[in-house]
This record gives sequence, C-alpha cells and structure tokens, in this order.
Amino acid sequence: MRWKLLWILTFAAVSGGVSAATSESVNGQVTTITSQLPSYTVVIVGGRSVRFCDPETGVDYVFNADNAQFDLLKNALLYAKSVQVGVQNFGKDSSGSDKLCIERVMLSN
Repeated sequence: MRWKLLWILTFAAVSGGVSAATSESVNGQVTTITSQLPSYTVVIVGGRSVRFCDPETGVDYVFNADNAQFDLLKNALLYAKSVQVGVQNFGKDSSGSDKLCIERVMLSN
C-alpha cells in the first residue's frame, strides 16, 4: 500500500507543472532570420516565427553557424525556396510569442 501512495505522489509531481509540446509543421518561404547572440535565433517561415531551441525541453541553445538546419534555412532565404519546418510547439513564452522549436527542416522546390 505504501508503494502505491509513493507512486501516486511521484506521478502527480511529475505531471503537475509541465505540459508536453505538440508537434506541427510550418510551411512557406523564409522571409527573415534574426539572431540575438548568444542564444536566440528566430526564422520567419510563412509568417510564423520558429526558433533554434531544444525540441525536447524548449530551452534556447547557443547558436552555431555550422548548424545544418540553419544552412538549409539560409539557402531557402537566399534562393526564395519553400521549406517545411517540423517544430515542437511549447506554447507561449514570456513575451507572448509561440515557442516553436525547430526539429527538422525540409527544403522543397
């Protein structure tokens, strides 16, 4: 009986505060890339902002120009190509913007 109570309390503590991110796709042309060093880079795709942040935790990470996803998005901007960006949606951040963390980038013709 005691282990059941401990399991219930543990489950309640783990599931209480953090909501899971939802997966979605953002499609369109890249119109803007904004980087505020060291750890905030946003790309506007089809009118929506997507970020370089951890798709599992939602934590912004230090941006590195060797990032393959950045390279694809930069080329899409330079050559006016359409992209499909898979993101994890963590809801609103402290500024009220959607926190869409880039998970994958697909360049299309």
